[in-house]
Amino acid sequence: MLQSFPKIPSIPGLLLQGEDGQWHESGRQLRRPALGRWPSPFLSGLLDSHLDRVLWLETVRGCAYRCAYCYYHKQSPRLRIFPLERIFEEVERAWNQGFKEIVFLDPCFTRRPNLEALLEGLSIHNPDRRLHFLAEGNVEAMDQDMAERMARAGFERLEVGLQSVNRTTLRNINRTFHAQRFLQGIRSLQECGIEVMVDLIAGLPGDTLSDICNSLDWVINHKAYDYLMLYPLSLIPGTKLHQRVSEFGLCAMPNPPYLLTRSPTLTAPEMNQAFRYYEESMETEVAPLEVPPFLDASLINVSLPAGLRYRVVWNRPEEIETLSRSDSPTAYAFTVSMTREVLKEPRLWIPVLKDHLEKNPFSLLSIEVPPDTSPDELGPLWKVARSRSHPIDRDYTVTHSPYRSLMVLSRSRELLWKWPDPRESTPIILHDGQKVSFSPVCKVLTPGEEIPKWFIDHIHQLYSSPPEISRWKPPED
Repeated sequence: MLQSFPKIPSIPGLLLQGEDGQWHESGRQLRRPALGRWPSPFLSGLLDSHLDRVLWLETVRGCAYRCAYCYYHKQSPRLRIFPLERIFEEVERAWNQGFKEIVFLDPCFTRRPNLEALLEGLSIHNPDRRLHFLAEGNVEAMDQDMAERMARAGFERLEVGLQSVNRTTLRNINRTFHAQRFLQGIRSLQECGIEVMVDLIAGLPGDTLSDICNSLDWVINHKAYDYLMLYPLSLIPGTKLHQRVSEFGLCAMPNPPYLLTRSPTLTAPEMNQAFRYYEESMETEVAPLEVPPFLDASLINVSLPAGLRYRVVWNRPEEIETLSRSDSPTAYAFTVSMTREVLKEPRLWIPVLKDHLEKNPFSLLSIEVPPDTSPDELGPLWKVARSRSHPIDRDYTVTHSPYRSLMVLSRSRELLWKWPDPRESTPIILHDGQKVSFSPVCKVLTPGEEIPKWFIDHIHQLYSSPPEISRWKPPED
C-alpha cells in the first residue's frame, strides 16, 4: 500500500470501504515482509518540511517484553529489525543536515539484537557527538561497559520504566524488579554522563495509594533518577490488562484516554491524591499548562510549519469568518484574538467556533480577550467550552485546571493569565459516579518571581469569591 500510495492496491490485509459505504477486509495478510524492503521516508526527503532538527527513528518493531498494560508487543509477534546500513544512512544524513537530536522509538533499546554493532556504528557516524541520542530501555542488565559504549555513541538520556517497587503488583503486569541491579544500572549510566528518566505508573492492579507513594519515596531516597515521572494507568483496549479487568476488578474510562478510575485498592480521589503527593515530593507540577504558540514571547523567533494559521484576529464584527478554510487551514492548536467589540456579539462568533470545533474535534483552542473583560462577558465562551467533549478534558489526575482544550486568556503589562473556568468550581463526575474536586485557579505567567499586587487586586475586584491565583510555570520542553 505504501509503495502504491495514493492508489490503493488489491492486496490482503486492508480495511476498505465499498461503494455502499460498508467496510470490509480485503483478506488476511499471511506474512509480514522484512522491514528492509520499505523505503525510508527520512532518506527520501519526504519528511524534510516537517522536522525541526529532531528525528524520531525506529530500529525495531515489536518488543522483547510482554507487559500487561502495553500493546506494543502485540503489533509484531517477534522482533523485526531494520537493517543497520539503513539506520547508519539515516543517522549520517541527520548529522550532515545539522540535526540536534535523534529519539529512538524502540520500546526497549537496550534489548535490541546486535546492540553492540549498532552502538559502534553510531559512534562512527556521530564522531563529535553533535547528535544527542535519547531512548527507552531496561537498566537492570546495564553494566559499565555498555554505559560507556552508549556515551561514546552520543546518548544523552535513557528513559526507564520502573512502574512500581511492589513485587506483587509487578507480577500482575508481567514485570520483575531487582533493586540492586536497578541501582547499579542507574549509577553506571550517570557516571558516564547519561541522564536517567525513571517512569512510575499510578493505578496498577494491587497498588494502593500508600504503595504509589512508597515507590516515589524509594526512587527519591535512593537518588536513582535525574528526572522522575508519574503517569496514570490507561487500560488500552487489546492489552492483556484490559482483557483481565474483571479478574482484577478494574474500572476505566470507556473512551480515550482510557484512564483507570477504580480498582479494589484505589479510588479516583486517591489517584488524584497520588499526583498531588508527587508534586509535593518533587516541588514541581506534574501537568503544567502549555502556552499557546502566539501568546508565548519565547517563541517569537521559532519557525512554525508553513501554510498553517496559528492565530486569527477579529478586530471588528465584520471580520468574523469561518475558521475551517481549505485555502488557509488552522494548526492543531491556535488562538482567536477578540476585541471587546467582537466579544459583545456572541450571536456572530458562537456559530463559527462551534462549526470549527465540530469539524476539528481534537483541536486545541485558546481565546484571547481584552484584559479588562468582566467574568459576565465570558459567559458565552464558557458555554462553547461546555458544549464539546475532548480527551484532554477527561484527565482527572491533573491537580489544577482539568479543562484545557479551550482556554480563555488575557495579556497586560507583561503578564499573561488564564481565566478560571467556572467548571472548576464543581467536582468532575466520572462515568462510574465518582467525584474529584478542583478549585478555580487563575494561572499567571509573569517575568518576575512574584505576581504583582495590582493584578491580585484586579482579580479580587472582579470576583465576589476570588479564585486561587498562582504562578504559571510552563513545561520547559
